[in-house]
Amino acid sequence: MTGSYFGRCSRQFVDRSTNVIVLDLSQVDGNNVVTLRLVVRALRRHAPRAAVVAVHLPPKGKPPTAQWLAAASDLGVDVLRLDLLWASLLTRHRLGVCSPRSFLYASRGHDAVHPSPEGHFIFGHHVARFITDRLTEARRLRQREHRCGSFSPAGSRLDALGTTEPAPLSEFCYAADAFPVINGTRPWRLVDSGGSKGVQKLGLVSERIGDMLTLRPFANSAIATDSALHPFELTMNTSARYYGTVEIGYLITPRETAGSFLITCERCWCSRKKNTFAKQLTPFPGVDTWSRVNPNPHYQEEAFNYSITATTVFDVARADGLCTVHITHALRGVGHSSAKGRHAWYTSPKRNNYESAPMRVEINTINANIGGRVW
Repeated sequence: MTGSYFGRCSRQFVDRSTNVIVLDLSQVDGNNVVTLRLVVRALRRHAPRAAVVAVHLPPKGKPPTAQWLAAASDLGVDVLRLDLLWASLLTRHRLGVCSPRSFLYASRGHDAVHPSPEGHFIFGHHVARFITDRLTEARRLRQREHRCGSFSPAGSRLDALGTTEPAPLSEFCYAADAFPVINGTRPWRLVDSGGSKGVQKLGLVSERIGDMLTLRPFANSAIATDSALHPFELTMNTSARYYGTVEIGYLITPRETAGSFLITCERCWCSRKKNTFAKQLTPFPGVDTWSRVNPNPHYQEEAFNYSITATTVFDVARADGLCTVHITHALRGVGHSSAKGRHAWYTSPKRNNYESAPMRVEINTINANIGGRVW
């Protein structure tokens, strides 16, 4: 999992009143400048007054590149370089005199990516001390400047905490009871799949092939009243054209009654993401919610015996307020990534076992992100 995953829809997890955000990308994205910019800008959109502290401790204590440090400086990010403390940390926290490994990382130090519980505690201690020291220093400087009758210019680092202005919103996140639907959701119905676990997990469910859910994800004005969904009112400027992405969260399960859905678009152009693993990880336009036929090989494993919210994401051109996305309950097998895969399913004996059973599709979340202007 790369750091860019955490840059998507950060509004769900970051409160606008947050003062300090600790960011650790080093274990997964190391010196990736693009990821650093993506995540920091996403955080700043939804917590504009927060100071961001990037903790740099890549595997084996490799130092950050000059390009990464320059990007952090340009973004106004405070950097805690634990790699500078790496040698002393290893010396003080070895497993024993006969072991070359450190217990800072899992599997008795053989895991070079995931810290152990003790490692998390020690790294956290250094982070807390860094933030405390910087805030204490900033307060002392401000007191001295106040006596001299001058103040530091506004910034977004710890030494100028709470002075940044909010950035324009370009990310819209919808729970199932507030989808930007057109003309209601029937025959899709609102359910709470997490009731037995004591955690709310809302979703719109269809149990009939052909049911269609019609949304305008870039309009950003869904209305929900007493769990009854109503059509939104168009509020976004439709004269400007943008490119963006739409992410659909859906329930994937090993239950044999799980069905498939098909994604189509009107008044905008939708396409599969362009990367090596897109067919497996972000299926489009067809998506199978039965884990055994989903193209993601992890879900196909027999050991995968639980139900979770999976996501697929696709690109959108002309992403304005009139862009319309249809989610249609479809025949199982529609999500196979190739014609060969679909043929294999339709000629499989397994298909006959489940084709007559009622198929179920559950959509949990819709997230829309506008990336930039086209014209």
